[in-house]
Amino acid sequence: MSTQPPPPSASRNIDYPEIPLTTLDNGLRVLCVEAHHLPRITILAALPVGRVSNPNDNFGLAQFTLETLKEGTKSRSSRVIAEQLDQLAIDFSADTLMEHSLLSMTLLESNLKAALELFADILLNPVFPDHELEKVKVRWHSHLVSERSDPGFLANERVFQELFPGHPYSRVSFSLDHLSQLDGEKAAHFHKSRFTCHGSLLLLAGSLDLEEAARQAGVALGQWNAGSPVDKDFPDPRPLQGPTISLVHRPHSVQTKVLVGLRTLPQSHPQHIDLQVMNQVLGGGASARLFLNLREKRGFTYGVYSSIQGYSQDGVQSISCSVRNDKTGETLKEIYREMKGMQEHPPDSEELDRCKSEIVGSFIRRMETPSSIGSLELSRRLRQLPANYYRDFIPRVNSITEEAVSETAKRFLRPERTSVVVVGDRPEIEEQLKPFGTVGVYDTDGKRID
Repeated sequence: MSTQPPPPSASRNIDYPEIPLTTLDNGLRVLCVEAHHLPRITILAALPVGRVSNPNDNFGLAQFTLETLKEGTKSRSSRVIAEQLDQLAIDFSADTLMEHSLLSMTLLESNLKAALELFADILLNPVFPDHELEKVKVRWHSHLVSERSDPGFLANERVFQELFPGHPYSRVSFSLDHLSQLDGEKAAHFHKSRFTCHGSLLLLAGSLDLEEAARQAGVALGQWNAGSPVDKDFPDPRPLQGPTISLVHRPHSVQTKVLVGLRTLPQSHPQHIDLQVMNQVLGGGASARLFLNLREKRGFTYGVYSSIQGYSQDGVQSISCSVRNDKTGETLKEIYREMKGMQEHPPDSEELDRCKSEIVGSFIRRMETPSSIGSLELSRRLRQLPANYYRDFIPRVNSITEEAVSETAKRFLRPERTSVVVVGDRPEIEEQLKPFGTVGVYDTDGKRID
């Protein structure tokens, strides 16, 4: 009897549903994912305002405005809003991403009318009372201080600042000084100018059709004013000038956080799927090359992974792991070795088929519920991906060859294009970094200290 696992089966395509859209008289675009097997509905609002939308003098304003929408409206106090969310059994969430924000409610079908009314009130009529905002600022103060003790946060913050110097993509965090300057007046002005802007989308997923979704949305969100498009007020990212090595000094750390970042491609680029497959071979899981080398063969780390993020103007590939201090230099050497190996040794058919199956499986799991399908569709539209992007995703993945993976690696996995960040105890690791280039040293507040 064979003890070998069965080979991955060929992935058949799946039917990505047609998701209808209509535009209300006030300009709001409404979509619907119809599914009647559960009496549950999800409301998703996608707004083209994200961390890149923050003004230059405060990198936390977009996040703060979204977070404090529910702290009071013209007709409801924060306490009343909280009580109604509980009484209606509504799961409410709000999240500010790099280039857009999401506001969502999940609720029972029988509560849709009341939930939409509450949703519209929170989104359209916030008053940002200072006494409630101060409570939020106290909570955020503790969170921002806590982040500065997290090596992963410190590494991510520094690598984006190195990859996108002076560009809004570098704004993955903000300072306590910016937090102290936030107030209700600033949030109200930002909300008025940005939060009901052209390009926003409202999606309802669950036990209703588009006609009913549009009717209910029209009643609840009749005050919506789509306005005119918001001009992009920042340039394209500048080309990266050579490699950088950054050390964030975190005294007495017994481990080093290693993060290697590279600039890649916008999400909408035709070769972005090639990049996903190449990334999966390199470090997308526990059977990828980086993991097999640094954990299974050398025992340097509990886990090492590579991931990619795509934005409208550019993208990032990140290779990340935590290692013993004395293995920092060797770890970087092996990461570079694997990057070179991707160029010189393409995956064989078995390795490539496994990686394709992992990507396809992950994609299919993202389509398990009507709301998750809705999230995919909103992301597709906000990122301006082709209408057939998800419909053709699996055949596109399966069409990628060993040669295409190698060519993608040659284009992007180049040491001279890397921004390396290590977070750890400076006396323990600095000498190990010097063979790789000039080392810039920073404290945990992001200030250069050498």
